[in-house]
Amino acid sequence: MADTFLRYEKIFLISCDKLDSILKSLLQLGYSHQTYLEIKNIYLDTIENNLFRTYYKSSEYQENYRLRSYDNESAFFEIVRKFGSKISVRRSTIPSKIAYDFIKCRNMPTIENGMNSQILKEISHALNFYNLIPKVFLYYERHIYKSLYYKENSISIDYEIIARDFDLTFEKGVYGKNLISNDKFLLKIISSTDSLPLSILKIMSDYNIFPVSFSKYEEYLKYISHEFYSRKEDKNGFLTKNLFSAC
Repeated sequence: MADTFLRYEKIFLISCDKLDSILKSLLQLGYSHQTYLEIKNIYLDTIENNLFRTYYKSSEYQENYRLRSYDNESAFFEIVRKFGSKISVRRSTIPSKIAYDFIKCRNMPTIENGMNSQILKEISHALNFYNLIPKVFLYYERHIYKSLYYKENSISIDYEIIARDFDLTFEKGVYGKNLISNDKFLLKIISSTDSLPLSILKIMSDYNIFPVSFSKYEEYLKYISHEFYSRKEDKNGFLTKNLFSAC
């Protein structure tokens, strides 16, 4: 898989009662189920979430750093930048345990097969410049659909979206706060170009479903912010609990 790629996306929040009908319509367009994934992420930010706070104020540009894993042992260390609906991802493979040490000790790892030294240098700079630490574990399940006719597009459906701000390693398992109800799904149209198929958009319109702005990470930060103010806890204690200890 490429270390750098661009994509465009539209996100739709869909109720369970409409999902089956939408999938049947997509099948008629040649889409078929390709992949099922269980995706685990660890998002990094400053103690006070300054990186998120800075870019949250801008609807045009956002930036985040995360570890992503599909099997606990191996991971991708990613730099994700969003320019409106355009998303740039730069990433390097890295074993999870080496990534944990990289974050904790801030020392560049020894480059092994498959690891991208340039991207890891950029991440090393960000770790030190922003003083990034693990902040949120985020898990979800994803089904991916692709079409023979719309090869530049894919459709993903995410559900079981779960997050927590403690026990921030992949090995601790999946538990935490459910970010959307069990009868809701996130459908994402992903394209390599900024032109999305009108046939798919028409299907959504026919069911009165329209694009939404939704960030899983943002939703959880909103949740813990609400919890913080409702509990009136010490701010630093609440935001930094159970983080990696110093190297």
